[in-house]
Amino acid sequence: MALEHLPDLTNFDGVLDIMVICNLFKFSDLLNAFTKMFKTTSENGAEVPVLDAYRSVQLRAKARRLVRWVFMNHSFSFEAVKASDSEMGAESKDEDRDKEKGSRTLTGQAALENIYNVFLVQQAYALEEYAFHAEDHRGSDARDDRQDRLYVRPDEFQDAMQLHFDGSDLEDFYLSFRLVNRTLSWNGPIPIVMRLPQFTE
Repeated sequence: MALEHLPDLTNFDGVLDIMVICNLFKFSDLLNAFTKMFKTTSENGAEVPVLDAYRSVQLRAKARRLVRWVFMNHSFSFEAVKASDSEMGAESKDEDRDKEKGSRTLTGQAALENIYNVFLVQQAYALEEYAFHAEDHRGSDARDDRQDRLYVRPDEFQDAMQLHFDGSDLEDFYLSFRLVNRTLSWNGPIPIVMRLPQFTE
C-alpha cells in the first residue's frame, strides 16, 4: 500500500526530505532561543528546562537512527561525468577529451559519510553564516545589553554550533570543512537511489 504522506526514498528528493528533517532534529537545541541563551554552569544549570533538554536528546537520537536506516538500506549511484578540456589539458587528444570520470556507487557507512555528513556540516556552516547576516540587518534594533532575553549574538550561536560537534565523530570533519558557497540546499551531484536487497521496513 502506497503511503503518499511519506517521502519517496526511490528518488533523491525524498532522501533530501529525510536529511532535512533529521538535521532539524539534530539542531533543535541550537534553533531554540530558550536553550541557546542558557550557559551550563553550577549557578544557572537549573534554568534550562529539563523537559526541553530531554526532548532535544530524544530528537537527536531518533534522527541518528532514521538517517542511518536510510543509508544502510539504499545505494546511491553517481553517473560518470565527462572531464572538461581544462581538466584534461589543452594539448590532450580529442579521444582523451571524451574520457569520463568513473561512476561510483556508495552504500552503507560510505554513503552516510560522503552524503549525509557532508550535508549536515554544510547546513551547520550555512546557519552560522545566516546568523551573522541577520545581525547585520538588525541595525539600531540590536540589543547587546541582553534586555531581550531571546536575543543570541551570532558569535554565541557559532560557539554553540562548535560545541555541538565537540567530541563527536564529526568534530575533525567540521573543523576542516570549507565551502565557498554556503547554502542550506544540496549543491552536490544528484545520485540514483535504489533499495538494497536487505531493505527492511
